[in-house]
Amino acid sequence: MGALGHELSISVLINAVMVYLKINKLWKRKHEPVVAESISIFSMMLHLLTNIPFVLYYLVIAENQDLRVWFTNIIGIIFFSFSLLTGIGFWVKDPGHSGLWQSCPETPTMSFAYERSDMGGRSRTREVHQSIKTGG
Repeated sequence: MGALGHELSISVLINAVMVYLKINKLWKRKHEPVVAESISIFSMMLHLLTNIPFVLYYLVIAENQDLRVWFTNIIGIIFFSFSLLTGIGFWVKDPGHSGLWQSCPETPTMSFAYERSDMGGRSRTREVHQSIKTGG
């Protein structure tokens, strides 16, 4: 294995450790409604939709089937799938928590609008913090 192959193996290992640590942190609190509501379903779906074509490309189409890149993308798909399941409240037992179909908006436009409004809320919070610091 050449130097480049060794570096890629290390990158796959580091990626796997990072994903393990993220999932481990979420695993303890995956049943809490607050945690489920804090994960962007739309974002996780976008991540999945962008990683799946790379997995198919490197497994089926690519002339030199680079399994290291394939494994990196598979690790990403595992993490994003777990995050998506957490975001839709798959493990939440709270009867007041909305399920999968209530969490997903009717159209992607509605989801994008929700994400956009959520971003606006964060920027307003930042503006309030800045005005408090400046005394205005």
